[in-house]
Amino acid sequence: MVARLPRLLGRDHELARAGQHLAAAADGVSGLLVVHGEAGAGKTSLLNEGLAMARERGFTVLSAHASPGERAFPFGVVRQLFEPLLYAASEQEWDALCDGVADPAVRILRKETLENAEPGRQASFAELHGLYRLLINLAHRGPVLVMVDDLQWVDVPSLRWLSSLPFRIQGLPVAGLAGVCDGEPCDDDALLDELLSRAHEIRVGPLDPASTGELVATALRSAPAPEFVHACATATGSNALLLSRLLALLADRGTEPTAEAVAVIEELDLRRLLPPLYARLRRASPHGLDLVRAAAVLDAPARLDHLAAVADLEASTAAVAVDRLSRMGLLHGNHDALVFAHPVLATAVLQDMTEGGRALAHSRAAHLLRETAAPTEQVAFHLQRTQAVDAPWASDVLRTAARNALTAGAPEEAAAHLRRMLREPLDDPERGAALVELGNAELHVGFDPAVEYLRSGLEHLDNPLPRAEAAYQTARALWLTGCHDEAIRLLDSAVDGLGSRDPATTRRLRLSRIAHTAMRLSTVDRAVAELAELERAHPAGAPDEQPAPALAALLSCHESQLGHRAQTTVLLARRALDQSLLHDDNEPMVNAALIIALLRADELEAAWSHCDREVHEARRRASPLMLAVTHALRALVAHRTGRVPRALADAPAALGHCEELGLKPGEGLSVWALAALLDALVERGELSRAAEELDARGLAGPLPELLPFNDLLFSRGRLRVAAGDFRQGLDDLLLCGSRWAAWQAPSPAVAPWRSQAALACAALGDAATAHQLTCEETKLARQWGTPRVLGIALRGDGVVARGPAGLELLRESVGVLEGASAPLELARSLAELGAGLRRSGRRTEARGPLRRAAELARDCGADALVTRARDELRASGGRLRRTHRSGGGAGLTEAERRVAVRAAGGQTNRDIARELHVTKRTVEFHLTNVYRKAGVSRRSELAAALDL
Repeated sequence: MVARLPRLLGRDHELARAGQHLAAAADGVSGLLVVHGEAGAGKTSLLNEGLAMARERGFTVLSAHASPGERAFPFGVVRQLFEPLLYAASEQEWDALCDGVADPAVRILRKETLENAEPGRQASFAELHGLYRLLINLAHRGPVLVMVDDLQWVDVPSLRWLSSLPFRIQGLPVAGLAGVCDGEPCDDDALLDELLSRAHEIRVGPLDPASTGELVATALRSAPAPEFVHACATATGSNALLLSRLLALLADRGTEPTAEAVAVIEELDLRRLLPPLYARLRRASPHGLDLVRAAAVLDAPARLDHLAAVADLEASTAAVAVDRLSRMGLLHGNHDALVFAHPVLATAVLQDMTEGGRALAHSRAAHLLRETAAPTEQVAFHLQRTQAVDAPWASDVLRTAARNALTAGAPEEAAAHLRRMLREPLDDPERGAALVELGNAELHVGFDPAVEYLRSGLEHLDNPLPRAEAAYQTARALWLTGCHDEAIRLLDSAVDGLGSRDPATTRRLRLSRIAHTAMRLSTVDRAVAELAELERAHPAGAPDEQPAPALAALLSCHESQLGHRAQTTVLLARRALDQSLLHDDNEPMVNAALIIALLRADELEAAWSHCDREVHEARRRASPLMLAVTHALRALVAHRTGRVPRALADAPAALGHCEELGLKPGEGLSVWALAALLDALVERGELSRAAEELDARGLAGPLPELLPFNDLLFSRGRLRVAAGDFRQGLDDLLLCGSRWAAWQAPSPAVAPWRSQAALACAALGDAATAHQLTCEETKLARQWGTPRVLGIALRGDGVVARGPAGLELLRESVGVLEGASAPLELARSLAELGAGLRRSGRRTEARGPLRRAAELARDCGADALVTRARDELRASGGRLRRTHRSGGGAGLTEAERRVAVRAAGGQTNRDIARELHVTKRTVEFHLTNVYRKAGVSRRSELAAALDL
């Protein structure tokens, strides 16, 4: 049940005018006040308030409400005004009132006169004069209010009497109060205009925002969100009647006026709002309904000739009807840009049209807009809502609109255009090409449908070159999902089918095949051989070679695995970077190879700057696919560069986008994101949570022999060693090493698994194996020649060696890392050096490295290392310097703080996700951390807890 709505919200000025009008009449200053406005604006409510005020002030009230159905009956409104008086007065009172009133006027009010009335007859002078005399007699007894609502529907004899009223009542205590609905047809426009010319005017417009909010709150019994109020106001044009009826529909559904409920307004069946509209349209023009349907279908500022064409009317006929509808307030604008005044009514009209009627109107609109060279997107909008139009231009329009949408970062819109294109009669090559484009668009929305569309597109393509391109696109999608076997089969077939027709495309297919074969242990030898063959045939350093950037990226990644010389890897990687390869979202597999190569070569800031730019580009384009890829890669880079909070934000964001795209846990891209998340959680000391992340994805047991799982094995091994599970941690790290060896990747630049395994061996009492592992890693690291890799190896060697020799190795590690952009690794080596010095009894000397280690670790957001360094510092007799941290949110990561600020400000999770271009799940992930760190359990406590 709807709550009783407040009356006359936001009409204080109009009520004051009515009160002044009554006061003047009581003092003998008569006049007519007319309330103007569109239907539903609140004119009748204002007039009724005027009646109530008049009664309170002792006025005799004569009131009438005109209606379209009574316009044919002479003096129908006059009878409404005087009949209550006739039946309420005694015979003596009535005789006194009729003193000097001509009999013809008295007869007008008799029942028998009404029964014998002739529709359309004119009023005589005697009748009109007699009625004025009756009003004068009544005014001699006290002030009188004559109120008539809907003047436009008053019968002509009554209107003639009313039109002269302002002259006849001068000097009498008589107030005239009337309402008129703009644009409604009248039987005698000249008489109505004459009456209005002698009246004072009040114009009732839309409700103001505050009144709209109050109306919403009362109707739905809850304080509304500003977004909900705005949506209601926009839908109804803040028309009081429409708003009340919309709120009644929402109340029937039990809708809460929240920001999330805005979508409910669009889902409502609004046809209950239409009967009054249809009645008004039929009165206004026989073509009114056709024109409002055309306006609703066009759904944009439309020219008059366009409305006429969609409504199938002559332009001159439409012009007359449009002018009438504009005066009624149903259409706004001029003949060059007409729009529906109330979107909610436009939606209701569309809902009420038959499916065939809507499709026909949209088809007319599409043809018309194309013929008048309208923007492609406008034509495509209408084609979307039609069945096949069987015109060659339709598929061209839809394809162009899809490409534009994809470029603008609207893949769902692009996919919708392409799905509609498939309803056109296309031949097999056209259908295959459309399916491939659809698959590429869907790839930004969901992997499963994307792959199915791509597979289907391949089935329709026989020409080797288009088929090869489709195979390439399908293989790209399969790389992201980890389906490498199928991709390799497709690429093999495409290369064989293409033969020597197009060498450039063949090289592109082969590079894609290398990216797939390199992922599987069973096919990695094939990848190495084919990569070497391509390098011999098409040197990456040769100018003007189109595939050179992609080839250079793959070669740089391969060189980094071999671990011979970092300089070669850097040269190849920079060749790929110079070609702006990262800006091509068609090459995620090559981009990943490139970033991984940069990380292994310790080109950390180059990797960071490129990844950071790519995340911002992905946000601009609002592509979940690009966001998943770029966040995953930036999470890896963030950890390596000591940006732990950033890694802890990016990794969940990447996982959230993978989930949004339909990628299952442990598939393709998500594995790298999970590895980065585990590394970041280990740095924060959140070991239980890291283990839960693994368990939740079913990845705590055996892992497939796919390249990304090598990285996950390393991260899982680190986690288990940090948690004190040295045996399982060692098993993971040794398995990681054996797998990388099978991938021909012995270099510690790939993963420093030996030094990590050595720590587990030492903890398990196997000092000999630990020493062997660290010596081997140090030897390989010196051969590789980058400071970060060597510093890690030296640190492992120093920890295992212990004693004076161990301290020297740790000092060397610190010295090497001083020249690297790896503050987290430097902090680790400083902490180990300080701990070694303390254990050797050199406590004072230990404090400097330990204090610096704690400060660096704190800057990196590595809480676990901060705790260890601080504990060692206390054991050495020192303490950490105090640093100023403002507010209760000092422990929050940058991403957590962004979410917390918005949540404390009242934004919903959906709004935060939309604004920050992350998934709702990512927002929930960060909020969980915020609640835990801030020690609160409710959203309402955030602002105070975090000093926001």
